[in-house]
Amino acid sequence: MIRQHSYAVIVALAFVWIVEGPAFAEEKRPAEPSRGPAIQMNQVGSGTRATFDIVRLDPENLAALEKVSWPQNQWNTLFTVYVAAETKPEKHDRPAMLGTYKVEKGVLRFEPRFLLTAGVRYHAVFQPSKLPRPNAGNKEPLLADFMLPKPPVSPTTVVEKIYPSAAKLPENQLKFYIYFSAPMSRGGSYRHIQMLNSSGKPIDQSFLELEDELWDPAGKRFTLILHPGRIKRGLSPRQELGPVLEEGKSYSLVIDQSWSDAEGNPLKQVFRKTFQVLAPEEKLVDPKTWKLQAPAADTAAALEVRFPRPLDHALLQRLIWLVDADKRKVAGKVTVTHEETRWQFTPETRWQAGQYHLVADTGLEDLAGNNILRPFEVDVFHPIQRELKTNTVQIPFQIKGP
Repeated sequence: MIRQHSYAVIVALAFVWIVEGPAFAEEKRPAEPSRGPAIQMNQVGSGTRATFDIVRLDPENLAALEKVSWPQNQWNTLFTVYVAAETKPEKHDRPAMLGTYKVEKGVLRFEPRFLLTAGVRYHAVFQPSKLPRPNAGNKEPLLADFMLPKPPVSPTTVVEKIYPSAAKLPENQLKFYIYFSAPMSRGGSYRHIQMLNSSGKPIDQSFLELEDELWDPAGKRFTLILHPGRIKRGLSPRQELGPVLEEGKSYSLVIDQSWSDAEGNPLKQVFRKTFQVLAPEEKLVDPKTWKLQAPAADTAAALEVRFPRPLDHALLQRLIWLVDADKRKVAGKVTVTHEETRWQFTPETRWQAGQYHLVADTGLEDLAGNNILRPFEVDVFHPIQRELKTNTVQIPFQIKGP
């Protein structure tokens, strides 16, 4: 029996075959001799384990191969399986697969160490001239490509939510956050998103299409920015094309079902957010207009902050926090509700009586990109109304004891 030989490091678990019916292999070149050796793939059980066999070897070579004790590089010269290049399967610029060789049931058998990966092509090469007893027959290499087809799948990934959640948005709405139930594929995302007018007609050049798409680290939240040049007054895109959204009209943001998740499967269904457009929002975000409802000491009830208009959902998660009288950040959980007009903070431990501060970063924005420092629409018609010298603002409040 031949000893086991491990090949060099492979790229992932990419073992593949082409299957049309059970264990079908498509020979590439040259054409298989009618009675000479051939490469076959044989599935082991019903899973993704398989062997790659050289069949119809002459008895003399089979007997010799049972006795050899070859080093790894010599086995590589005889029979090798590679992860195939996408465009040129015969190009061997990737390491050989790891596995074991043996003569078994009248064939030379290569058994991969790892399970095959469905949907990945892979390339096998057999060199008859490297046999222990080369004969006078065809000595040209035998090549074959294989791929294990992906089993049918039922799509499960969905768009869970789009923020802002309100059904009425300002004309100068700046961005949307699209949340998915599972990680998504990246690249080419904009082709799966459309802004439709009330007649169902797509609005061209609606979005700022960035080469480096805006994803959270988990790949489950996509940030979609409407074209700023069609929001700001005086810029040529707005003058030539008009605003994306117009007051008094209705629109639909549509996420196409063909958008693939990280596993390559399409979304389970189309997602549509329909909304009406209000007048543009051009005022600063003013913390003086916020209303705080403080809980009682020795409870774990939530502190609630109410805003007069919706604020940016993602920024509310990280640009508002609490500190105690010693300036230490208070640990707890943030929840945003009521169409992004309420911010709730539940502490990890019970409230202690005393002085606290609600701290807001001045970069906190509303739906139109106006923040605490300045409005989004900064031009000669809308000068900056306020200029703060700090990066945060603080609102003091008391937790009162019994």
